[in-house]
Amino acid sequence: MTYQTARRLAAQGRRMDRLSRQIHGALHAMRNGTSLRLQYSRWGPDWHLTDGTSLRVEVARAVVADPHVVAVDHALFKDLAAQTWRWVDHPSSASKE
Repeated sequence: MTYQTARRLAAQGRRMDRLSRQIHGALHAMRNGTSLRLQYSRWGPDWHLTDGTSLRVEVARAVVADPHVVAVDHALFKDLAAQTWRWVDHPSSASKE
């Protein structure tokens, strides 16, 4: 069994705080009109907001999981994720469109 030291727990707490701030910052930007885009490069998926802010994969996954964030287009290929997401004020109305 491994035990967490105070230093390691503090580092994990700082990482979670940083991740939470990035997620909330991206959601705030989307609420104010930017959209989230995904494009694929030879190094893998590239997530960014339309204002130019680049997002890490774990931040983008958390943003896409928010019920106010909906996909606005289809993926290029069948089993891939959509490539653009936007904020909607009423998530239930977006699913009826």
